[in-house]
Amino acid sequence: MNQDLSIENNRTFKNTGVEVIKKVWENAPITPGVYRMFDKNGRLLYVGKAKNLRNRIKNYTDLKGLSRRIQDMVLSTASMEIVEVKTEYQALLLESDLIKSLKPKYNILLKDDKSYPYLVITKEDIPRLQKFRISGMEKKKTDDKYYFGPYASIGDINEAVKLLQKAFGIRICSDISLKNRVRPCILHQIKRCMAPCMIGKNFFASDDLSRDDYISSVKNAVSFLLGKSSDLIDELKKEMQNFSSKMMYERAKDIRDKIELISSLQQQKSLYNLTDDNVDIIAVYKDDTLSIKNSEFFSIHIVFIRNSMISGSFDFFPSNADNASEFDVLMAFINQFYSEQNSSALPKEIWISSDFDNSDENNLNIKSETEQLLGFKIIAPKIGDKKLIIDDAVALAKQALIKHRNSLMKDEQFLIEIAKIFDISKPINHIEVFDNSHLFGKQKVGAMIVFKKDSGFTKKLYRKYNIQSDIAGDDYAMMREVLERRYTRAVDENNFPDLILIDGGRGQLFIANEVLLKLGVEIPIIGVAKGEHRNKPEETLFMRGKEPVKLDSDSPLLFFIERLRDEAHRFVITTHRKKRASETFTSELDEIEGIGAKKKKALLLHFGSVKNIINKTESEIAKVDGIDKNLAKRIYDHFH
Repeated sequence: MNQDLSIENNRTFKNTGVEVIKKVWENAPITPGVYRMFDKNGRLLYVGKAKNLRNRIKNYTDLKGLSRRIQDMVLSTASMEIVEVKTEYQALLLESDLIKSLKPKYNILLKDDKSYPYLVITKEDIPRLQKFRISGMEKKKTDDKYYFGPYASIGDINEAVKLLQKAFGIRICSDISLKNRVRPCILHQIKRCMAPCMIGKNFFASDDLSRDDYISSVKNAVSFLLGKSSDLIDELKKEMQNFSSKMMYERAKDIRDKIELISSLQQQKSLYNLTDDNVDIIAVYKDDTLSIKNSEFFSIHIVFIRNSMISGSFDFFPSNADNASEFDVLMAFINQFYSEQNSSALPKEIWISSDFDNSDENNLNIKSETEQLLGFKIIAPKIGDKKLIIDDAVALAKQALIKHRNSLMKDEQFLIEIAKIFDISKPINHIEVFDNSHLFGKQKVGAMIVFKKDSGFTKKLYRKYNIQSDIAGDDYAMMREVLERRYTRAVDENNFPDLILIDGGRGQLFIANEVLLKLGVEIPIIGVAKGEHRNKPEETLFMRGKEPVKLDSDSPLLFFIERLRDEAHRFVITTHRKKRASETFTSELDEIEGIGAKKKKALLLHFGSVKNIINKTESEIAKVDGIDKNLAKRIYDHFH
C-alpha cells in the first residue's frame, strides 16, 4: 500500500498548539490524507485521517467546538505532519497501520488486533470448504470463491464446518489429496463427505454419485449460508418425495435427515430475524466510576449477523479512552476494525448503541464520511425491536466490562502479593514462564509464555524453542539452552520481563540464576515445584536467598500460579505433539534417494501404504504425480 502513496511532509513548530495548527491549515491540501500531531518532545499525540485535509484540520483551530480531551491534545501540539494519499481508503488503511504500530497518546486503541475467520466455498471444478483468516484473504481475489463470515472465534467456525459437512458432505481436503486418493477417507465413512474424490475412479463410493450430484449439494450449502433455508428445505422435500416414489428409500432417508439438520440449525441461529442483509450490532458501555490504575472505562460488544443468522460475538476493551464520548469510541472502533476486513464481506448496515447528537455537525460529517468510505449504513435505533436488541447488547457489554475489571483487579492483587512475599521492589507487570517437554530424550522442545498485568496471557509474545542440545533427557541442559537463547536476545533488544517463573524446583532455579548471572542480567526468578502428593494442589515457590514458600490448597495465590504454570505446560505439550507428529511420519520410503516429504506423501496418498507400493510395477509407480521413470525404477529396485 505504502508504495502507492504520494507523500508530502509539512512540519511547523510553535509554542501554542492552536497557532501551530492554524499555520499548517493555511497550507494544507484539499486531498485525502493522514495527519499526525506531536508534542514539544517529538512524542506522537494523535493520528487522524481525512477526505479533505484542509477542512478537517480547520476543526482544530477553534477550541470552543472541541471536547475537553481534544482541547488538551490541541494545546499540547507543537508540530504537525501531513501525508497525502491518492484515495480516502488509502488514508483509512494508513491511519489504522500507524495507530496500531505507534499507539498515539490520544487515539483510542483496540488492544485486540486479531484477525477473524471466514468460511470459503471455492468455485472450482470440484468445490471444497475452507477456512480463511482476514489477513490471508486481503490480497486474494473474491470472484473465484464464496465468502461467509466473519465468525467470532475459531471454535465457532470449526462448529460451522462440522455442521456443513454433516448436512451437505462438502470436501475439505486439498486438491492433491483429491486427485491421488484411491479410496475414500474416514470422513466419508462417518458421513461427513460425499467422497467426490471417487467420481470416475470405478470405486463403490461413486456408484450413486456424479459430479452433478455433488455440485447440487454445494449449491444447497451456499443457499443455506445465504439465509435461504426455507427455499432450500422446500426443494429438498420435493427431492425426497421423488426418490421415495422411485422406491429409492435409502436416498430419501438421507435427504430427510438433512432436512431435519438444516431445520434445527435454522432454529438455533435465527434469533435476530429482522433483516435479510448482513448486519453487525455494536454496543458500547461506559463506566468511569471506578478509579483503577490502567483500567478500561469502555467495553464494546459486537454481534455478527449474516443472512439473519448469528455467526458469533466478541468483546473489546479499548484503551486510551478516558474522557472520550461513546460516539468517539464507536467511530474509532469502526474505523480500526473494518479497515482490516475484506470489502466483499462487510455488512450492509451497522446498528450502534450511541445516540449521537444530530446537531453536532462535526460528528455528522465523521459518520457520513465513514459510511461513504466503508460502504455501509450506520444506524442508531431509538424505538422498536432493533432498539430492544441494541439494549440487550449493551447489557452484555456491561457484563463483559464488569467481568474484565474483576479479572484485572484480582490479577493485580496477586502480582502485588508475589512481590510482597519475596520482597521484590519493582512492580510486576510482565511475567515470562518457561517449561520444556520431550519423549525419552527425543522431540525436545522448550516454550515460553507471557503474562501481562493489563492484558493477561499475551499469545503474540509466546515463543517455541527446538532444543539443539544432544544430551538426551537432561531437563537442566534443556532449560539452560532455552534461557540462554531467550535472554541473549533480550540483552540485544533491551527487552526484559519483571519476573521469570520456572516450572521446577531448586535445580532448575540454580540453572536459571546461573544463566542470567553469566549474561549480567538481574531479574527475579521463582521456581515452582509440585507438592509431594502429585494429585493434591500444593506448590512450593523457591527464590535464591529466600526461604521457600509453600502454598496450601486453599490459597487464592495458588490458583493464579497454577494458571500460569498450566498455560505454559499446555503450550509446550502442544508444541511437542506437533513436533512428534511431524517427525514420526517416516517410513521405508525415507531410505530411498530422491524421496522427500512431498513425494512420499503423494505415494502414500495414491497407494494407501508402503505394502501396496511394494506390489506395484515400475509403470504403475510412475503414474504418481512428481514420480518420473527413473525414480520409479529406483523405488521398485529398492523393494525388490
